[in-house]
Amino acid sequence: MQKTSRRLAALILAALMCLGAAASAQEAGWTADFDFLQSLDAHVCAYLYSDQPALSRPVVHSEQNGDYLRRSIEGTSARGGTLAVDAACAADFSDPVTYVYGSRTGDLAPLDFLDADMLTWMTADSLTLTLLTPEGRYEMIPFAGLATRQNDAESWRVPSLPDRAALEEWLENLAQEGVYGPRAGDAWDKKWVALVTEASSPTSRRYVLYAYLEPLPDAGSDARDAVKAGLDGRETWIYTTDVGPWTDVVIYAQNDPLWSEMRYESEWVSVYRNFGGGGCGPTAAAMILANMVDAVSLPRMALYNANSLGCLFCPCSVNRLYCDGSHAPYRLQTAEEYLRYLPVAVANFATGNNRWNLLAREGSNYGSNLKFLAPLCSLFGLEVRSPDSLEEAVEALRDGNAMALGCTVRGDPLTNSSHFVVLAWADEEYLYILDPLRRDDYRATDKYGVLEVLSPGVVRVSLRRALGYTFSPLYLITSSR
Repeated sequence: MQKTSRRLAALILAALMCLGAAASAQEAGWTADFDFLQSLDAHVCAYLYSDQPALSRPVVHSEQNGDYLRRSIEGTSARGGTLAVDAACAADFSDPVTYVYGSRTGDLAPLDFLDADMLTWMTADSLTLTLLTPEGRYEMIPFAGLATRQNDAESWRVPSLPDRAALEEWLENLAQEGVYGPRAGDAWDKKWVALVTEASSPTSRRYVLYAYLEPLPDAGSDARDAVKAGLDGRETWIYTTDVGPWTDVVIYAQNDPLWSEMRYESEWVSVYRNFGGGGCGPTAAAMILANMVDAVSLPRMALYNANSLGCLFCPCSVNRLYCDGSHAPYRLQTAEEYLRYLPVAVANFATGNNRWNLLAREGSNYGSNLKFLAPLCSLFGLEVRSPDSLEEAVEALRDGNAMALGCTVRGDPLTNSSHFVVLAWADEEYLYILDPLRRDDYRATDKYGVLEVLSPGVVRVSLRRALGYTFSPLYLITSSR
């Protein structure tokens, strides 16, 4: 293992642990990568960000209203649809009032938070919205709300308001059927956005939330990508520790809440599993890469993705194949991002997003294979081979320039089925193992109590006992440089 790569990884990970600290602050400098978003759909004109991740959504502007009522920006079916600017409004929000439509039917609907309790948000300032456009950034300040019949197509539209007196008269009329908050008077002479709900039934209610726009300064060098904020703000179990003589070894867990619920499957399968239950192979491979490869070279993976945009994933799926369509994808770009999400990047690669069209999981097979391991490691100058014996692998581990990835089987103390683990180090007395499945103890599988847990995900077992275990297949990974 390379000490420089591990020290760099430790520094990067320490910085990444602070990602979520300022996630809800306006001064965080939120931006959106519109070149990326518009490469997915040229109709994307804005991104609505909230410190409540479920409310953060892309916004489109198309030629006809209703085009995105059940459609995502990637052209897939989406129960909640996509926020859409009224076709008659300017796409750059330059009109006095820009109407933005969205569904509130179902849990994934972008405006399902709009209801009769809108006054609570306006008086308590509990709803924070930031509108990001290619032209500028704005704080959206809700100041009024209205509930009316779904088939009411006119009463909620804002009339011409030539002066402040006209605004006050409109607010007084609004108060008869709706609500307005303490900052309503500040809306005078500002651009407005009206979030307007659409519903599947004409008998349901239509809700409208009015907000005015306050320009925000340029995001500056500390800009944060709002599309990525939801995942970047989550806590993670990633950490570094010492293993034998090695320091700052990166430890991942397949059941890390950061990605455990993501669907880990390739296309056209009949068995559906989440990464927390089936991601031991990619997680083990990620620990190999994180500890044997310079972190700055990890983005090289994108050059070998079949998707020209590289690695795309989301809270639903490691590869977007099983996304519910309620959010924009996360695209890995920087070394820091690859290091944080490396198990997901490897899983994305393993489920078909690679130039070799290799699949680790397919059909109705519950198991997983590592056909992708050798091509993936070759991108970073790592050699993968099958040693003749476990003893040969152990000797290579002692030299400190190799790690091994093996599948332990039923009967061994690490699993009651089959499970990929990393053999990280061996001395004269112990074999040190990195277990991708983080657990507090091994009482369910270690009936003789031979495993010693050194830290979360790191165990050791006496070498004498380990040499009697079965690791099949077993791969030895060494550096060819």
